[in-house]
Amino acid sequence: MSFATCLLITPTTLLGQLMTVPNPLNINVPVAASTVSQNVNITFNGSPVTIASVSISPGATWLQAFISGTGTLTVTANPSGLTAGMYTGSVTAVTPAGTASFQVNLTVGVGVPPGTPAPSSLILVLTGLLAVGLYQSKRISAIRR
Repeated sequence: MSFATCLLITPTTLLGQLMTVPNPLNINVPVAASTVSQNVNITFNGSPVTIASVSISPGATWLQAFISGTGTLTVTANPSGLTAGMYTGSVTAVTPAGTASFQVNLTVGVGVPPGTPAPSSLILVLTGLLAVGLYQSKRISAIRR
């Protein structure tokens, strides 16, 4: 007599740690800034992992993410048209080791763009302090004579 044997092997959960760095991703820009991009690394037990697909949370129209290499996403925030405030979205990446999600915090502020001159009141204060310093210097040299 013969018996047929069937062995069914089902995959089990992979033991290890799927990580995204940085997590959360914080981006700060002034109002009317241009598009900003930053890389996020995804690793499994410390090694870069293949990313099969990426998606963005609904409603985060200012947020995009692209697979830019093994274990690397390029996350782009486009603040044009956004008013000052904080915006939150999330990115989810599907990998063979599981799903990795991370939050993206975009802060659109009222900061002064680079290259903008200092306010005139600050220039006047600094000029006044310089004049006082010069006056004291001349006065000290006059006393020594």
